[in-house]
Amino acid sequence: MNLLLTIHVYNATGSSPAAVSLLFVITYLPNFLVAPLGSGLADRFNRRLLVTCCDLIQAGLCLVFLLSPNLPVMLLLAFLITSIRAIIKPARYALAAQLTQGPQRSAINALMMIATTVAGILSGAFAGLMSGLAGGLAFALAAGVSLLAAAFDLVRAWRVPAVAREQKPKGGRAGFSGWKASSGLVQTLRLVVGKPLLRDLTICSTLLWTGLGLQEPLLVVFTKNVLVGSDATYSYLTAVGSVGSLLGALLAAPLSRSIPSAVKSYAIAVTASGAIFALFAGSGALPAAFALFFAFNASYGIANVIDELLEQEFSPDRLRARTISVVGAIATGGYLIGGGLVGLLTEHVGAQWSAVLSAAFILIGGLYALATMPRRAQTELLHSSQEKA
Repeated sequence: MNLLLTIHVYNATGSSPAAVSLLFVITYLPNFLVAPLGSGLADRFNRRLLVTCCDLIQAGLCLVFLLSPNLPVMLLLAFLITSIRAIIKPARYALAAQLTQGPQRSAINALMMIATTVAGILSGAFAGLMSGLAGGLAFALAAGVSLLAAAFDLVRAWRVPAVAREQKPKGGRAGFSGWKASSGLVQTLRLVVGKPLLRDLTICSTLLWTGLGLQEPLLVVFTKNVLVGSDATYSYLTAVGSVGSLLGALLAAPLSRSIPSAVKSYAIAVTASGAIFALFAGSGALPAAFALFFAFNASYGIANVIDELLEQEFSPDRLRARTISVVGAIATGGYLIGGGLVGLLTEHVGAQWSAVLSAAFILIGGLYALATMPRRAQTELLHSSQEKA
């Protein structure tokens, strides 16, 4: 969807780079402004019905593009569409955690990540074809996809029995207000800061995403200036990376069958990602660069799946969607900081040293996780077993 929005805005504004930059900022704002509060809906109402409603609203917003709106309206629509998607993701992961446990939970997370990666590859392939359709007809097709997703979720919402949740504090009403939303957000922030494992996970994720924020826009420059490749080389490199992510998602489930193994695998995967990307930054030959980028994405794919699992495991059901959103919002801040530094760094130290700095952020995050999270996980499990006894 983001790629389709970018192409549409770029074409509709007469190839304006400023409009595309503004669109980039607007599509990331919901992670900060909407997700932490809006995801509270998923912690109070039927999550599957909520996702259905979000899909229907997204379909309606896509159809508005058929009216060929001006730039301010297009940017508003982009903000609204990405706001809906910012609510859908934590709702889906919270729902997955509500319906599964143990090895099943890590397996369903891996399947969701595989589906998302495959969808991303296919959407990238079809976005160019769809963008060639007259006016906003491409968004009519996107609306059709959202309607299909809504129908699927609606059928499952009525067929699958509700899973009992943990007791809600101070009454059990499912009402939702601004005060309750802000109160739930405060509780979630206290949970993220006060629970050592969640705090460590957030710190590691933020360092990881700062490195990724540096890496993703830098990759084009690195491919051309360091690897001396073409635009086609960059396309092939990203395609190889997507395949590596799929492999990582497949490997994540068997590596996270228990909480101790999941925590250890996550820390090792992030550390390995940083080390491998450092080798990638130092590579000059294309075959080595392709192999290392594949390995980096495979390792990052493992960490990405297990990260979602740990957020699910370390948060209570009544705050689960908000916890996922808050951790994601903090990590996204790191991503934007990293992305904002790319131009300055490449101008002063060059693409290769900028890539080394990206690897350093990721590696520091992994080493921090290795030093803190396995020990904390053992302590928390021991404490939980003593409470049960």
